[in-house]
Amino acid sequence: MRIFFYFMIFILSLCSSKVSADIRALILIVASDNEPIYAEFQKIWRSYMHLDPEHIEVYFVKADPNLSSKVQIVGDTIWCQTTQEYDGIILKTLYALESMLPAVLNRFDYVLRTNLSTFCIFPRFLDYLRTLPKTGCFSGTGLDAVLASGNGLIFSSDIAEFLVANQDNVLNHIPSYLGDDGLISDFLYSRGIRLIPHKFMLWVPNFKEWENIKVSIPSNIFQVRVRTENRIPDDQIIHSDLLHMFYLSKQLLLDRLLPLHNLGTDLSLISS
Repeated sequence: MRIFFYFMIFILSLCSSKVSADIRALILIVASDNEPIYAEFQKIWRSYMHLDPEHIEVYFVKADPNLSSKVQIVGDTIWCQTTQEYDGIILKTLYALESMLPAVLNRFDYVLRTNLSTFCIFPRFLDYLRTLPKTGCFSGTGLDAVLASGNGLIFSSDIAEFLVANQDNVLNHIPSYLGDDGLISDFLYSRGIRLIPHKFMLWVPNFKEWENIKVSIPSNIFQVRVRTENRIPDDQIIHSDLLHMFYLSKQLLLDRLLPLHNLGTDLSLISS
């Protein structure tokens, strides 16, 4: 049954590819294999990260100080010649942007830099992108008037290019108490690029709160940041819940398959 479920999602992705993409986004997930929960997050991300290739392309971004070159792309992972230390996050971000810049300029409208523990709801994410300017755009959950949370940094393609061209200036702040998100936010602000803040990220600090809010997640929420004290199993369970709620629920799949049913497709295998 599960195999059939994934097959039908694959069929949906093929059908949706017949409709031209009005917007395309590259998602870069800062990742590592240092903790057991990170492996679980990667499994869950891989369950949905390639479901909408017409609109969204996704890569993990990891560090390997022993690489023979600055960047190597292997499958859906961008390996960067740096370490997993504190400063490695900003380096991974800039190196990955640089390596993907030709694709960004030719094929994508926006880049989202996020992390493993933040779940993304693609249809809602795309809806939000459609409200943003396609140039000069820097958006994210505003921690203040300048700083955007590193769980979801959104750049239009020209701003991604600007960061790559000026990465030495960004890196001049290292080491910094600001963190990677602070370094990027502060640099862009200093160049007159103002943050477009949003409040469409849900923060889940513990499992009890998740039990209370999961039945009433607002319809405009497109990211869910999960970090509890008991990462295994609590974070793992919450991400699994989100996966089934937004990508694998039977009702959701039936709703998406309805147009195929109207064309004569037999849905009895999943509706029974």
